[in-house]
Amino acid sequence: MASILISIIILLAFAIFALVIFARREVKKHETSAKDEFVGICASAIANQSIKNILSLSLSLSLSMLLLGNVTLAQNKVLNAPTVNTDKTEVKYGKNITIFGKSVPSAEILIYISTLNEESAYVKVIADSNGNYSYDIGTAILVLGEATVRSKASLSDQLTEFSSPVHFIIGKNNIARIIEGKCLLKEDFNNDCRVNLIDFSILVYWYNRPNPPVIFDLNKDGVVDLRDFDILLNNSE
Repeated sequence: MASILISIIILLAFAIFALVIFARREVKKHETSAKDEFVGICASAIANQSIKNILSLSLSLSLSMLLLGNVTLAQNKVLNAPTVNTDKTEVKYGKNITIFGKSVPSAEILIYISTLNEESAYVKVIADSNGNYSYDIGTAILVLGEATVRSKASLSDQLTEFSSPVHFIIGKNNIARIIEGKCLLKEDFNNDCRVNLIDFSILVYWYNRPNPPVIFDLNKDGVVDLRDFDILLNNSE
């Protein structure tokens, strides 16, 4: 809105400037003052309906072009690549690894996992209303060794470039990824960077209890049940 007002002011300033120049030229012809000529020109323009219509049309077209320009800019807003990370730097072969990140709300996230021998897995998820996404993938479909995960987002016919790659190892151990002193394992309820019997015991306490804290509802269905224990066991040591 501010840019539209500024553009209108600039148009009016050019119009006034043109009238002043024209008034000065008329002074030489009629031997009057520039002030009188300027007032006379303005009065004549107002009295002339055709000129009023032309000015009105010009102003309308200018506003339309400005509004259409703003709409075009909004439609062409660039969709940035999503972020991506994993909850482990190493995952025990056959266990799950959680891939997560952030994009724009409701975007379709395309996750690609590749290994050194170029075998890969490809999955799709939808980002939630806050733009967050996550996916648990079992490593039994992959091979031992180093792996890389990347993601891209799709929304309204726009497709982003790949995110920066994140590396992890499919090996013999589960090793939590630690960022800023915090483990990223969602099943690690006591924050010791391990998923073991202690976390299992904590989850047992909340089994089938009403209104469990969201951190214990691993599949976010509003209840702690056998499906949550399945997720925990697939990420345990």
